[in-house]
Amino acid sequence: MKTPGISLDFLIFFQELIDLDFDEKTALDSIYTVHKPFQPQCNYIYSQLNSGSNLFQIFNTSLSPFWELKCTITSLNLSQWLSYKISYINDSKDFASYIKKTLVGPASLLIFSFILNVYLAIFFLPKITTLLSQFNTSIPIWISLIETSISYISLYIIPTLLIACCTVFLFKRYIIKLIYFLTFNISRELFVIDLFSIITPYLNEGVDFKTVIKNISVTSSTQLQQTLDKFKTSILNSAPYTTSFSKLIPNSAYIQIITQAIATNKLEFGLTKIVTLYRAHHKMKIKHLSSVVKIITFTLTGINILIGFYLTILPMNQIIDKLITHQ
Repeated sequence: MKTPGISLDFLIFFQELIDLDFDEKTALDSIYTVHKPFQPQCNYIYSQLNSGSNLFQIFNTSLSPFWELKCTITSLNLSQWLSYKISYINDSKDFASYIKKTLVGPASLLIFSFILNVYLAIFFLPKITTLLSQFNTSIPIWISLIETSISYISLYIIPTLLIACCTVFLFKRYIIKLIYFLTFNISRELFVIDLFSIITPYLNEGVDFKTVIKNISVTSSTQLQQTLDKFKTSILNSAPYTTSFSKLIPNSAYIQIITQAIATNKLEFGLTKIVTLYRAHHKMKIKHLSSVVKIITFTLTGINILIGFYLTILPMNQIIDKLITHQ
């Protein structure tokens, strides 16, 4: 049975009922009764509650990223916790929307450029070479190279695809590790955003920082669990905060913000500030990536247009040359 996701609309509806002093079960029963589209989500929550899980665990499991970061503390005010969770989801959605908005244009141009390349290579070049042959004109070397490459790819495309698929299958584990290694810094930063977003509401409710850290775990990422364990061990052994947070954050300026927040007894503010800075940093990276993709795409598209124009007038030039020669 496929696990239904807990939607943001469901969480908002559920929180509104909790704020009206509904208890958890009455709120679920009311949602099940008055809003049919939410019934699969209610059924899933009922089944998890019957198996011994609590609402904090259910919502965290359903709404966590791939590393499934969890906190076993359940003494937090549910409505307050839902407010932070809803705010976190809204921020994540806004960030995803920003990525889509920023990259969709360059990506579309890149796809258009690729399609234009394929069209020129497969459909247009053969017609040009046929025309040139009819006029007994030598074909430019670069056109011959492109045609040879296309013929080679067409001839060996099936064996090449089979070899590629077998290679990916045999080395899938190592490929995944390589991709994870290359993207680990970004994954760690996203992990820190999620970690600090979970810690903050507990701190605002007066829960001791060490107690929160002690009860947090990662269930689906060994490397991130190791990173968290180093941080937890350092915190629980009362190591200096500069040393402890350096296990998570390589940026000394960010660590200075956190240590200053601790010194002024405003750790939750410091963690929230780091989340904001990471979000801004990621947006800047995406904007830079978008600019690079745009430059590459515009360059390729311009080259394609020039090549297409050149190929269009090439036969006419050959005809004119023939006429002049015959004269």
